[in-house]
Amino acid sequence: MPAVLRYLDVFVSDKDFVDRILIELHGDEPKPFVRYDRFEEVVVRLLESHEFDPDGPEVLLAAFRALDPECKGYIEADKLRALLGENGEPPMSDKELEAFLKVTLDKESGRVHYDDYVALVTSAR
Repeated sequence: MPAVLRYLDVFVSDKDFVDRILIELHGDEPKPFVRYDRFEEVVVRLLESHEFDPDGPEVLLAAFRALDPECKGYIEADKLRALLGENGEPPMSDKELEAFLKVTLDKESGRVHYDDYVALVTSAR
C-alpha cells in the first residue's frame, strides 16, 4: 500500500506507514483489507496536512550532487542502478529501476543528467 500512496504523492516511509498510517487505516481491528471510505479519509487528511509531500528541487539536486562529488552534472546509469537497487527505504525493484531509467537515461552516453531529471519531475507539480 505504500506504493499506492506514493502514486498519490504521499511519500510516507515504510516505518511511518506501519507505525502510524496502517494503525489509522485499520483502527482497533486489523484486517486483511482496508475499507475504501476509511482509506479515502486518511489519504485526504495526509494530502491536506502536507506532512509527506515530495521533496522540492533543492533537496533532489542535493541528493544527486552528493553522488557526484566531481560535479560533472551526471551520474553513470550503472552506478545509480547499483545504489538505488541496494539502498533506500525500500531499495528499488528491478521494475522500478527500469521505469526510472527509461525516463532519465541518456541512451547515447549511458548517463543520467540529474539537472534535467529534477526539472522534469518538479515541473509536473
